[in-house]
Amino acid sequence: MPHEKQYLPVRDENDPCPCGSGIKFKKCHGRLR
Repeated sequence: MPHEKQYLPVRDENDPCPCGSGIKFKKCHGRLR
């Protein structure tokens, strides 16, 4: 499945990313903001 930009609710940057990568949100999809 292609990776699309998702509009996610505001999260704490140190929470795990909701994409399931196991990486902190700020290092994964948090960069898209």
